[in-house]
Amino acid sequence: MNNVIEKNRLLFFILLGFLVFFPFLGSVHLFDWDEANFAELSREMVLTKNYLQPQINYLPFYEKPPIFIWMQVLCMQLFGINEFAARCPNALLGILVMISLYLIGKREKDSKFGLTWILTFMGSFLPFMYFRTGLIDPWFNFFMFLGLYFYYISTKPKENQDLKYQLLFLIFSSIFLGLAVQTKGPVALIIVWGSIGIYWLITKFKSFPGIFKIGFWVLTTLIFSSIWFVYEYYVHGSGYMSEFIAYQIRLFTTEDALHGGPIYYHVLVLLLGCFPASIILLFHRDWKEKLRSDWFKIMCICGLLVLILFSIVQTKIIHYSSMAYYPISYIAAIILYQNTIKYRNWLNRVLTFIILLLIFGTIAMPILGNNLQMILPFIDDKQAQLQLGAHVDWHYGEVGYGIFILALFIYLRRKFVDNFYPYFFSTATIVLVLLIVFAPKIERYTQGTYIDFCKTKKGKDVYIQPLFLKSYANLFYSERMPFNNDTSRNHGWMYDGDIDKDVFFISVTKDSLLTRYPRPYIQILERKNGFDFMERKVSRIPRN
Repeated sequence: MNNVIEKNRLLFFILLGFLVFFPFLGSVHLFDWDEANFAELSREMVLTKNYLQPQINYLPFYEKPPIFIWMQVLCMQLFGINEFAARCPNALLGILVMISLYLIGKREKDSKFGLTWILTFMGSFLPFMYFRTGLIDPWFNFFMFLGLYFYYISTKPKENQDLKYQLLFLIFSSIFLGLAVQTKGPVALIIVWGSIGIYWLITKFKSFPGIFKIGFWVLTTLIFSSIWFVYEYYVHGSGYMSEFIAYQIRLFTTEDALHGGPIYYHVLVLLLGCFPASIILLFHRDWKEKLRSDWFKIMCICGLLVLILFSIVQTKIIHYSSMAYYPISYIAAIILYQNTIKYRNWLNRVLTFIILLLIFGTIAMPILGNNLQMILPFIDDKQAQLQLGAHVDWHYGEVGYGIFILALFIYLRRKFVDNFYPYFFSTATIVLVLLIVFAPKIERYTQGTYIDFCKTKKGKDVYIQPLFLKSYANLFYSERMPFNNDTSRNHGWMYDGDIDKDVFFISVTKDSLLTRYPRPYIQILERKNGFDFMERKVSRIPRN
């Protein structure tokens, strides 16, 4: 009977995952530049059939190893080169994460705790949203999480578990850590090894499994982590490794790609992005009692290490701290499961206030969208004014989505008076509405005009070059074909050199290079919604 219940639950998670992660997955363009970056890497891999070396603009790409790119390539082979295929790996991962959290939660506590952990993870804002994106981090975090967990259970053998099984679990840990390293890089080892090292220190090495086991774990992890890097070195020499290491150093020490921020950036990201689970953590009591659990210690250490590490890193991007979603959701699940909440009434008030703000935001969005002309005079940023001038079809009837969520929240609060489940269900519903209904409209303001232009050049033998605008969408949406002219990497060559095909330049209006450095052989085709589109024909070549 129990086996039947478990099978039915796992089947339910699969069906639920297909219902919440897959519908309208490709209904909005890939967001530039991370989503477009990874999708373009995969598209070029499909076209060139060079499956062992990532490349962008048909040149070696030194920033990321290929594991996640291979997943996207497989989906593109199945579903075509499109937004759905680019996001499909993470949608499938959403199902795997639900199953994993349930099974691990059941092993640590019971089925109720496993279900609670799913709720606190999938019912929080950013953790749920990321499974409907084409970002690399969800798989990277999942591999690290499993690597950490399999190490932990290797140190907690059952009565009938001998050294052979402990080493087997260490091998599983090494495999997942190896996959993590070959998904995004060696920061996986810093996070997992760092978490375990700090755990040893605070337990005064009472939990240290011995030199032999640790040596075995480290060695097998290094072996599994280096498979693709060794191949790359053997085939192409040391160039990739040198550039890859230089990129990792630059990422740590500089504000790469203009992504900077204050040291408390990720504190705010996790506090707001992991609502409501993050708020529940602030109202927890009995931390000392919980820290008696080894897995609880490891989760807390991992979350704090991720927060500290990426607060120090100079490049600040919202998903860099996303590995902390697992510890935050786990601790919130423990708090709800054991009912160790202090100031319960105040927590209810805070959560209700925030959820109502989010709901009223979804109600207000269509109203604001229909009345942007009244708001624009109060916006000081000229570029923002121009982009908000894009035509987007808003309908007052769309306030019904927010009203529905409000009614759902009120109903759940009355039905589940003594628990916090309604906040998680309501948050997940808000995220779905935002992604399915409103994200396509918001995308029209941010990049829609730009991508529309790129799509008009699809299949044409021309260059499309953004100026003062880092982008990969121009490559993906113009379906740039392989070429041999390496000089096209140089903006100056396209602007003033002896070009071999027509060039189309794109810039945001406020940074239009042609305004500052006019050229008689470059003409503005159109200025629209904050973007300047310019053309230089191959026949218009300056002669000295």
